[in-house]
Amino acid sequence: MSTEILDNIQHFAKDTNCIRLLKKYATLLTVFMVIGYVLDVGSTALFGLLADNFGVENAAYLQTIYLIPRFIMNLITTAIVYQDMKRTNSYSGAILGLTIFFDEIGAAFFIISVMYNELSAKSTRV
Repeated sequence: MSTEILDNIQHFAKDTNCIRLLKKYATLLTVFMVIGYVLDVGSTALFGLLADNFGVENAAYLQTIYLIPRFIMNLITTAIVYQDMKRTNSYSGAILGLTIFFDEIGAAFFIISVMYNELSAKSTRV
């Protein structure tokens, strides 16, 4: 059993498609996480500065300012995942739906599904 696991690890280490996807989404999600953090801190600071001037009902709108760019980043990630799904012939509506709201989780599930499909294809060839 351990030789099979070692063989699968070596297969994925040599496989450029899985490694390329991991690098691509790790970079994309890291950049989006940093931007999201900056937006979160910035909107909190903006809310603190402007809450006194606008009143409580308008201050609630200020708190949601950072959600719009974050949702746009989720849509960008979803579009990239969809393009990769078409390229790898592994379409999943559930993963796309998950990626719209939780881009990190959706990208991780997509990478796992690609690895599973490649591992299944490898085991059927053997």
